[in-house]
Amino acid sequence: MFGSISGFSIVFGRISDLARIDCAGTSRMITLCREHGIPEPEFSAHPDWFGVTFAKDFYTDERLLAMGLSDRQVQAVRYVREQGTITNKEYRKFSHLSPRAVLRELNDLCTREILVKQGTTGRSAIYLLKKNKPAKPATKYLGY
Repeated sequence: MFGSISGFSIVFGRISDLARIDCAGTSRMITLCREHGIPEPEFSAHPDWFGVTFAKDFYTDERLLAMGLSDRQVQAVRYVREQGTITNKEYRKFSHLSPRAVLRELNDLCTREILVKQGTTGRSAIYLLKKNKPAKPATKYLGY
């Protein structure tokens, strides 16, 4: 989904070259990751060091739970990672929620920029994973 291992190695190799040449290359690191379809790196700074963490998948269960998603929503994202898409009907099958409650949860995932809706409303609507890191900070999900 996020590119091959060799693509990841190429990006990492280019990024390590940038780090040696230009210490302010964080913007370029982000650009390279986006160009190769892998998650943007996470940066951390401490008094004695600066860290860069590269991940192949930012839709891990741990990260999704840390964003405040419900267990059902995490299960839905996992389903989309495995199957490629999810519909309202498929979500209802494993969640045992009403159609309206499922729609609220799917809309919440779209608002958080984790899923992207494709198609019109109703039966033709499908939901796919957004390829880039969710841009909006986590907002509290009220649950229904």
